[in-house]
Amino acid sequence: MAGPFEKLVDSAHRSQPVETILDLAPDALLGVSPGDAAHLRDAFGTQTVRDLAESPVFAAARALRNAAGEPVFDPGPPPDWAAVFAAAPLTHYQSHPSGRFRLEFGPVYYRGRLDSTARVLVVGQDPAPNELIAHRAFVGASGQRVQGLLRKLGVGRSYVMLNTFLYGVFGQYDTELAAVSAEAPVAGFREQALDKILSNNPIEVVVAVGRAAREAVEWWDPPTTIHREDITHPGSPDSEAVTANWNLALIRLGATLEPDPGGTADLTPYGGGFEGPDHEPIPKGDLPFGIPEFLGAGSHVTRDGNDVLMVRSPK
Repeated sequence: MAGPFEKLVDSAHRSQPVETILDLAPDALLGVSPGDAAHLRDAFGTQTVRDLAESPVFAAARALRNAAGEPVFDPGPPPDWAAVFAAAPLTHYQSHPSGRFRLEFGPVYYRGRLDSTARVLVVGQDPAPNELIAHRAFVGASGQRVQGLLRKLGVGRSYVMLNTFLYGVFGQYDTELAAVSAEAPVAGFREQALDKILSNNPIEVVVAVGRAAREAVEWWDPPTTIHREDITHPGSPDSEAVTANWNLALIRLGATLEPDPGGTADLTPYGGGFEGPDHEPIPKGDLPFGIPEFLGAGSHVTRDGNDVLMVRSPK
């Protein structure tokens, strides 16, 4: 009877536990000879199958493939980031005495690049219903407006986004939530993730969206060599005031940030409020496989009073 690794490893190792196979030399893989394994070791320092899977050279090749839009969905965090997310203080959120967190759909960690190609870091507040379904940050109407801002800057891909809080919150950001944001488990994990982003990516700009993000970035205190831009949250009811604020940010960001390779900046100011064209669809490469087609494409989700999720029609 065929084993689960019949198409992956040589017959001598197919019945072994996967943890054992990962610690074998690469020639344990089907089609890799001892000579091939020696060349891999000499060229890339790969002593084991695990080393091969985690090789930064192959990670770079995958990042370039992903940059070309292949595959057309986000395959999820690479192993180093998965390990960071696995250490998130979820129990702290789940048992928090404030009762301010929506726990039904789980945490949301990020959206964008975790492959060392991000130049823009966007920090938000918390995941709304669209984000909870997609399990990615900045997917709904506010996210599409942020995506539109990036489009104006000619940045189509080289960004990463995360939130102040991993879970959605009840109510508005207030003094109580500000205190929660500063608590050691919440702030410590968030700043660990932010530090890792800075250490692994050529970040040029940090954009804080709204008060919660602004305060989180202030506490984190990134290097002064990185341009920091605080912008009004796009979900504010006074959209005319928001776009006036964003027009000032657009001038500063446009003078700071070069477009992505092949991208073109269009610094045409916003009008008196957000219009349909100011909403940029979320790239499918930012979203996981299998999510509903409406997500990130103009529609957005709301809750009724019983926490039932409802889809609104496209704009």
